[in-house]
Amino acid sequence: MAALEAMERMRETEGKERLESQRQWLEHEAGWRDQLFAITDRLANAAIRAVAPVGPSVDNFKLNGSKAPALLVDLPTADVIRAKGELEVTELQTIDLRVDGFVHHSKKLNVEHPEQPGRYISADVRDPLFESVPNAYTEAAANQSVLTVQAKLGYRAGALERIYIMDVGGWLDNAA
Repeated sequence: MAALEAMERMRETEGKERLESQRQWLEHEAGWRDQLFAITDRLANAAIRAVAPVGPSVDNFKLNGSKAPALLVDLPTADVIRAKGELEVTELQTIDLRVDGFVHHSKKLNVEHPEQPGRYISADVRDPLFESVPNAYTEAAANQSVLTVQAKLGYRAGALERIYIMDVGGWLDNAA
């Protein structure tokens, strides 16, 4: 009987020590996480300055690391960096957009919101084809047609806020 009581006390002691060890480990990990976030926060302004040219004067640039693979920073990626994580951008995808109009000097299309028909949103066109007129974009705007494009979508708090058109895939003549 004494042996069983001793084993039971040992198991209780082991359980308490295990819980204390887990608590200490979680506390230690939380400290590392806080330090990582503090470092990231301090680097945010430098990262924002580094990507400043992307958009107005540069389409993209490549960051080469000594061991990590090169990172291509395009306008959607630069906007994510500038938004300090509040903007989430999808991978490149094919979508159909009804074009309502365009602003050539700012490389923007006014398109019907793909998730809210009847509403409109501005789309940034990063396709070099947009520079030469006429092109598929201006033709679609003139006819209020639907273009199939390769695009990245930017979401903030779950709502579509930005569309980055990277390439035109085709033109659907007055499709619904």
